[in-house]
Amino acid sequence: MGRSRTSQFQDPTGIAGRIAGRLMAVTNGGMNRFALEMLHPGRADAVLEIGYGPGTMIALLARNAPAGFVAGVDPSATMLAQARARNRAAVREGRVELKLGSVSAIPYGDARFDAAVSVNTIYFWPDGPIDVREVRRVLKPGGMLVLTFRVQQTEDGHARLRMVSGPLPVSEVERWLRDAGFHDIRREVRRITPFTAATIVAHAR
Repeated sequence: MGRSRTSQFQDPTGIAGRIAGRLMAVTNGGMNRFALEMLHPGRADAVLEIGYGPGTMIALLARNAPAGFVAGVDPSATMLAQARARNRAAVREGRVELKLGSVSAIPYGDARFDAAVSVNTIYFWPDGPIDVREVRRVLKPGGMLVLTFRVQQTEDGHARLRMVSGPLPVSEVERWLRDAGFHDIRREVRRITPFTAATIVAHAR
């Protein structure tokens, strides 16, 4: 029996995974731009993307931090191949480094990055409260984390996201961040047709 559609976006493999990657490259464009606007990386910043997928956001980050260093971790070998192909020149020049890995065990040392970003992947994180602590570990003091994801508005006006485990209030993600040592947390919600997206920006203490 084939893998579910959800699993192919969580950890794309094989032909279906390559198709999922091409789909993500198209459909994530608006959300990538939303995240980039909120992140606004400096020219020489070191930036980590968690769950780089087909590498479209990596390309945007490398373009906006031409004197910096852009790294990415993703659990899918299929996405690693697509992202490396899409960013071949920057990888060859050493400005981009792409690794297989998980948000639960990021393969970089403490305080390595000025910023970290994740677009449309938080739904699949194995353990949100623990995983945001791991992201905090690799950020420099004052470093910025940008999380962008699709949300649904409830009847009482609250926003929630649909995790693999079920619906979760966005306020719960913000609580994870506070507990992990982030502060100056803010949220912006936008309509990116046909979806509604939220971006949370937080800073490491």
